[in-house]
Amino acid sequence: MDIFPACVSNMKKSYIWTFIILVVGVILFTGCQSVSYQEIIETGVAGTQMAPATRTFTPPIPVPTETLVAVEPSPQITATLFFPTETPAPTGTPIIYARIGEQTTCGNSLIAKVPSAPEFAKDLFEHHAFGTFLIIKLELVNITNQPIQIWDGDYSIESTVNGISKRVNPHRAATTYLFIQRGGNLMQDEVEPGVMNWQTNLAFDVDPMGENWVLVFKPGLEGGEALCELRFDLIPSS
Repeated sequence: MDIFPACVSNMKKSYIWTFIILVVGVILFTGCQSVSYQEIIETGVAGTQMAPATRTFTPPIPVPTETLVAVEPSPQITATLFFPTETPAPTGTPIIYARIGEQTTCGNSLIAKVPSAPEFAKDLFEHHAFGTFLIIKLELVNITNQPIQIWDGDYSIESTVNGISKRVNPHRAATTYLFIQRGGNLMQDEVEPGVMNWQTNLAFDVDPMGENWVLVFKPGLEGGEALCELRFDLIPSS
């Protein structure tokens, strides 16, 4: 009877130790598994935190440097300048000078003459001059076979007043009155070929203090190009 309880007691102790060993083994196994899993998590997190961030690296744009090119000096050019000793006379409308009563020609186109000395009048009927009216008769002959158009802008009077050159055009109203009063041709008209009695009377409102009177006649000037320039000296010859 004493042996059986002792065996039972020893068996209980053996079961207890076996149970304790199993429990300890399970705890250790569980602990090892837990630690390994936690370490793996921490290692992964740490690895994620410690991994360097990915950055895009843009290489610097090289700054172009100036390329120095050796430039050879250009050869010097020596220019020789020639200065004419005489200035050539400009070509253009020919100028013809004439005096009162002198017949002259305008190239191969016209024969012109101022037959008499100019007249002066303060008034021509209802037309009153600011200065005085200078009245001139002009005679023309067309020596071509075509009509030649004369314009009212083809005539002018030049003079000097106190040393200053003056130029005036015909006074239209007073000149028209002379046409009505004295006949002849209008100052703007065609000169037919072969007509020997073409004449017009012109009135100019001029300064009575003027000197060196000259009638300047440029037939065709207002139409585009003058055939010539006739300059009649209106100072009567002594």
